[in-house]
Amino acid sequence: MDHDEVAERRFDVSRALDNRVRLAVLCALAAGDVPVADLVERMGGTVPGHLTVLRAAGLVDTGLAGRVRLASLHVVALLRALDAVASVERQPSG
Repeated sequence: MDHDEVAERRFDVSRALDNRVRLAVLCALAAGDVPVADLVERMGGTVPGHLTVLRAAGLVDTGLAGRVRLASLHVVALLRALDAVASVERQPSG
């Protein structure tokens, strides 16, 4: 990946993490795969759009298990994203 691609990826991840509903989705998925319909029932009809943002950032995936669409967390990608955010915060400003 070149510098611009890395910067774009970091932007996608930071955008994905900068929303309360998306953070709630990530927390719900931390316990394991969850049917998308259950997430919608708990968090509202905007969940599919939030899942699109999280998928674009590489933090979640969705797939079918029979007739049920499940959302799952990419734990390694999330940990890398959090580490990247922390490293930016540790950099001296100026």
